[in-house]
Amino acid sequence: MFDRISWDDADQTIDDWQAGFERRAAQARELATRMEGMTASARSRDGLVEVTVGQSGEVTGLWLDDGI
Repeated sequence: MFDRISWDDADQTIDDWQAGFERRAAQARELATRMEGMTASARSRDGLVEVTVGQSGEVTGLWLDDGI
């Protein structure tokens, strides 16, 4: 299976894999940092209710119009 691969080629392949793993890990850390403060809000069609959720889906804000 490995008869035609030189040790140098094998070392380079492993180095390439490691670089790829490190690049993906850095991208994951960057994404996690960007998502830390992320929130989303939605308002009902009639405008009487608005809810805001954090990155984990927890309710961080709830607004109810007096007309509710």
